[in-house]
Amino acid sequence: AGNDAITGGTGVDTALYLGTGAVTVSLALTVAQVTGQGSDRLLEIENLQSGSGNDRLQGNTGANLLVSGAGNDTLRGDAGNDTLTGEDGADQLLGDAGDDVLFGGAGNDSLWGGLGNDRLEGGMGYDSLMGEAGADTLLGGVANDTLDGGTDSDLLDGGGGGDRLTGGLGADRFVFSIGADVITDFRLTDGDRLVIDDAVLLAVRGMTAAQVVTSFAHDMGTYVSFDFGAGNTVRLDGLANTIDLAHSLLLI
Repeated sequence: AGNDAITGGTGVDTALYLGTGAVTVSLALTVAQVTGQGSDRLLEIENLQSGSGNDRLQGNTGANLLVSGAGNDTLRGDAGNDTLTGEDGADQLLGDAGDDVLFGGAGNDSLWGGLGNDRLEGGMGYDSLMGEAGADTLLGGVANDTLDGGTDSDLLDGGGGGDRLTGGLGADRFVFSIGADVITDFRLTDGDRLVIDDAVLLAVRGMTAAQVVTSFAHDMGTYVSFDFGAGNTVRLDGLANTIDLAHSLLLI
């Protein structure tokens, strides 16, 4: 605590704001700012790490690493290729411009990629991942997550649990292994693909794509449903029948 002037100089420097109180720190500001631990001026600092309060951290136009501890935190990357880590708590992570990497950690988190080709990982908890612009990779966890790729061609993998996946515009890849997932906008005309991990889903091991469709897919009128047994299902909304579906099915 106290009023500090911190200059990092050459190299990659990290300002630590540890403790239990809430802090608000922006690397985009070059004037003194009230952080919650005094009135500080930060110059030539690339990274921030906070403690267990409900913190707000913001990067600048460089490549920043923002790490928050426990608490319900808000991390914003700004421009640059940033890495944001929420750790514990119900966090909000916003990548903004650049090719960013966002880790939600434990808790029910909300992640927005922004511009650029981003990687979003929800971690533990019931998470909401939105890739927005760019060719993004969205990875849920073991709980029931909501993934939305946004524009461009994205990869979405809900992980375990009952997940809701929306690809948006572009030719998207939806990865399924276990759980009970719903894909809200599977479109053959967009070039969407369903990717099934047969290393985890043993029911399809050794099969061709056509055999998987014949054995497990069901026409439901307005959607197609796969039922692999043991509670493992995936529903493809927007697909009226299984015709040509095998051509859009990949086994890995």
